Amino acid sequence: MSILNFNVGVLGHVDSGKTSLAKALSTVASTNAFDKNPQSQERGITLDLGFSSFTMDIPEHLMN
Repeated sequence: MSILNFNVGVLGHVDSGKTSLAKALSTVASTNAFDKNPQSQERGITLDLGFSSFTMDIPEHLMN
């Protein structure tokens, strides 16, 4: 069985359910804010970085 990897971006307005959607789809979800990053401190901003991963079975005819 081969695994197909692809990236998905979730964009939307504030409080539109982006995080809830990502958590519902993923088996491993994490979101971290890195205020200790040197660039974050220099510019006075918060770098919000998130990573989610999930595995999903898809029909064989979609793999080809």
